[in-house]
Amino acid sequence: MREKDMLTVSAVDYDNNGYGVAKVDGFVVFVKGLMKGEEAEVQVVSSRRNYAYAKVRRLITFSDQRVTPKCPIASACGGCQIQHFSTLEQASFKQDIVDGLLKRVAKTDVQVQPILTMSNPWRYRNKVQVPIGKDKQGKMICGFYRAQTHDIIPFTDCFLQHTIQNDILAFILDFYNSRHLYPDTLRWVLLKRGIVTEEIMVVLITSDEGMLLKDELVKELLYTFPQIKSIIQNINRREDNVILGDEEIALTPATTITDKLGDCEFAISSKSFYQVNPIQAKVLYDKVIEFAQFKPTDTVMDLYCGVGTIALYISKFVKQVIGVEVIPEAIEDAKQNAKRNQITNASWITGDAGEAARKLHDEGIGIDVIVVDPPRKGLNQPTIDAIVDISPRSIVYVSCDPGTLARDLAIFSEKGYQTEIVQPVDMFPQTVHVETVVLLAQKK
Repeated sequence: MREKDMLTVSAVDYDNNGYGVAKVDGFVVFVKGLMKGEEAEVQVVSSRRNYAYAKVRRLITFSDQRVTPKCPIASACGGCQIQHFSTLEQASFKQDIVDGLLKRVAKTDVQVQPILTMSNPWRYRNKVQVPIGKDKQGKMICGFYRAQTHDIIPFTDCFLQHTIQNDILAFILDFYNSRHLYPDTLRWVLLKRGIVTEEIMVVLITSDEGMLLKDELVKELLYTFPQIKSIIQNINRREDNVILGDEEIALTPATTITDKLGDCEFAISSKSFYQVNPIQAKVLYDKVIEFAQFKPTDTVMDLYCGVGTIALYISKFVKQVIGVEVIPEAIEDAKQNAKRNQITNASWITGDAGEAARKLHDEGIGIDVIVVDPPRKGLNQPTIDAIVDISPRSIVYVSCDPGTLARDLAIFSEKGYQTEIVQPVDMFPQTVHVETVVLLAQKK
């Protein structure tokens, strides 16, 4: 099988990226945009020894779960990989990913609970960050990168963002294009919005301190959009894929916005990590509470606590919660958020999760429940070892990657902790990403 070969294939399954999986003469062919059960003429775009990638040239049969994407650039933009899946098919796809990986990798036969979906799977994101560039006519554009490239695909309405976020981006473009100007130093625009408070932060990310008509832009943004409470200029002189730099200039008196999650209010800065879908984050955190069965006498450790969202959310159910996070700025935000909410039973450690857990164990501090919410790479071996040595009554694992979750559950099983309940949560509709909450308990 060679590049540019034309084939007729039928998809029998999906891979984890939502590609249709077909088999041709011993070859596995991954086809972007092809749904399970569909037949199509496809063209090979790359080929390896025993597998290939292809793109659809003509659909021959159509799945009854195929829908027309709302977004006109859905097939080009790298943001929404499965917008052509029906809501039912998206849920089934994500459920099968979690179920399949846990069976194959974690070797567990625990029944995966039905995925918790959103009643309205659109306009749920509270954060958008877009690169700035020029089109062929020299006009300023913003958009999202085409999948696996740095080509900007312009948009006028992203259906995952609130309409006001799209309006602000359009306003910034018109501000410069109507003057036939281009702000050469402006690299990215980042917007954050409080879902409950409706407060908005605008972050203008530039390559140096200068920015064309900066003061006038700020003045007009504040006048046109009274919801904007904070405008920050972030300076990133680096030439890599990191979006935010270390230097910042406050262009408004306020440097944060606020939002509420449950009973807690959180201050959000330009660099704060805050769940991009707070509606489903509450669903997820409520599952953490349900699974953990906290007691008023419990001491809980929250590893990878970020700005303290989980730790503060669960604090009223326990005697003490200890949050651990390696990023110092996040811990400072967590302390301020605890103070803001008058929460006095939370303490914080800046440091590596595994090292902090090991230190608490060595000091003989008893921990009843451990909550972990690691990045996609999951837990490393020293962290798992430290958790097991602490010997908590239960572990609640919040995962954003089913693959590393399954790997870690297999290791915990070898070390005496069995998987009790698995609950997928659809935090990111229209995409292939899925969050999962898992309860682990000591084997009897």
